[in-house]
Amino acid sequence: MLVVVMVLADGSDLSLNEMTADEAADILDVSRSRIYAMVRDGILKARKAGNMLMISTGSVKDRFSAPRKAGRPIKGAIET
Repeated sequence: MLVVVMVLADGSDLSLNEMTADEAADILDVSRSRIYAMVRDGILKARKAGNMLMISTGSVKDRFSAPRKAGRPIKGAIET
């Protein structure tokens, strides 16, 4: 059983509006490599902070809540 707790800030503290790729991978139950691919494909919003990739909490929440088709995605197709 996976329990996910997400906290959203009112915008005053940016650190709560972002998470690391590892944290996003844990929440979405995918690999860190898949998180990088999702950022590259525009599925998740992110920014570089030094040598770390910071993922938008809102985009992770949207992805977690969005219904997805079962099965392997079509090669080259961008998920929405």
